[in-house]
Amino acid sequence: MLWFGLFVRWYRADSGPIGRCISHTRLKYCDEYVCPSVRLHILKKQACSSQCFAKTYLLIGQVRELETELETEQHRHVDAQKAVRKQDRRLQEVILQLDEGQKSQDRLKDMIDKLQLKNKQYKRQVEEAVRN
Repeated sequence: MLWFGLFVRWYRADSGPIGRCISHTRLKYCDEYVCPSVRLHILKKQACSSQCFAKTYLLIGQVRELETELETEQHRHVDAQKAVRKQDRRLQEVILQLDEGQKSQDRLKDMIDKLQLKNKQYKRQVEEAVRN
């Protein structure tokens, strides 16, 4: 809207055309002197600018909505990461317990094997003692 210092040929209803150099703000307020084509051009520009402002406000609202949605998603992401870390620690604890259980089971098997061998030795000794 570069209307500053515009030389326009104006028409007054009672006296005819007059020429005057004016600024955009005066052009807006002096509607009775503005020629119809300039008035139409101004109205179109004003309508376009009001539509642009409306679209801008809609876009600002959408941006704010997206920003709040982004913050919500970031909080959910942080919470999900905490939950994953917690479950990972729990999984590591269970794996350690499983390893310890496996080791103790192996030790118990070894002890059982040793006891069975001793039991067999004692049975042989008893059988030899009974034979003699």
